Amino acid sequence: MPELSDFGFDEHPFSLVPGSGVTHWAGMEYERSLLSDIVESVLTSDTGLSEFVIVFGSYGAGKSHALKYLTTAISDTRADHFKACAIYLPKVRVDQKVDFVRLYKEIVRELGRGFFRHLASKISQQIDSAADALGDEMDREKEKELRRQDPKYFLNKVLESVNDEDRPTIELLRMLESGEEKVLTYLLEGRPAVGEPGFTPIIDTDYAATRALASIFRAMTLKIGNQEPTHQAVYLFIDEVEDMWDLKPVEQMAIWNGIRELLNRLPQSFCLILAFTGDAALLEATIPQAIAERISRQNIELQSLDAEGAKAFIREHLSNFRQENFPVSQPYYPFTEEAIDYVLETIVVMVPRRIFRSLRTVLERAIRREGLQPNDEIDAQMAEEILVTMGM
Repeated sequence: MPELSDFGFDEHPFSLVPGSGVTHWAGMEYERSLLSDIVESVLTSDTGLSEFVIVFGSYGAGKSHALKYLTTAISDTRADHFKACAIYLPKVRVDQKVDFVRLYKEIVRELGRGFFRHLASKISQQIDSAADALGDEMDREKEKELRRQDPKYFLNKVLESVNDEDRPTIELLRMLESGEEKVLTYLLEGRPAVGEPGFTPIIDTDYAATRALASIFRAMTLKIGNQEPTHQAVYLFIDEVEDMWDLKPVEQMAIWNGIRELLNRLPQSFCLILAFTGDAALLEATIPQAIAERISRQNIELQSLDAEGAKAFIREHLSNFRQENFPVSQPYYPFTEEAIDYVLETIVVMVPRRIFRSLRTVLERAIRREGLQPNDEIDAQMAEEILVTMGM
């Protein structure tokens, strides 16, 4: 039986659930350019101002794909450009009971122990380099005298230059770098493992969780002395936020209040994108006014496609997944254009997921049941027979 590779594909072009590494985005050029501009703008090399936007659309419109595409670009394919950290959460409801404490723990677990060890090492290096730079700027004899009086004089000067709000977190990360593993227990689990002055002793309330998360994100983007920050920006993408409609009002408000406080504490180098399944009217009716006022740009809707838009989407999508230099006589191979036209006529709401489901069904059945061979094409008659037989 032929394999997908015989038709020019190393992986299935019609996956219904995008994987963790999404490197292609076909169609929706305008929406893609908007989201790309948003993630660029929060970089310290750009405006550096934080962004909060909402992406919405019907089920299968490509919201998850969009967030995973941005995550992959920031963390992988364009990592050298962004020099940033992107966190993707597949849903807002991470436990049976929902509050911001649980959301905090899910985010820091997503970052992981290795991330915090690396962050602690980088920040300690920044502080040491900034202290050395202070000494280098001073008269040599005076520098020696200050170091003789206090070996940590320049180090303390650097720490004193850090805002009072951020200093406890910096000290906490320096403790981790010096080998205090209890810091990880505190950060990841919220347990009272450390007693650093000025820091919440235990992360067990929504306020404490919001404060802790904001302080971690600020530490990641903090410029210490003359040293560049470890990250140019922090991105938090949360999918399927419509799950909140099933929560109790008090649970909903816990999440919304946490988001509001997080945005208040992160005015720079932070991007929050929430993805909803629903329409504009539903969003306006359910999002608290205090949250709506903090949205930095208009909500971005991923709309259904018309027939021509859908065909252009399919052409680009197949091209993205086709093996390099694989010979094809026309852009829809292994479908004919007439087969594509027929399949699209059967779809009422043309969104990527519905298009993929129909095309995947036709392709799989054509190979497995109709004996499609390499260099053959699926014509409109075969597509119709398959879909009619399946009642689609």
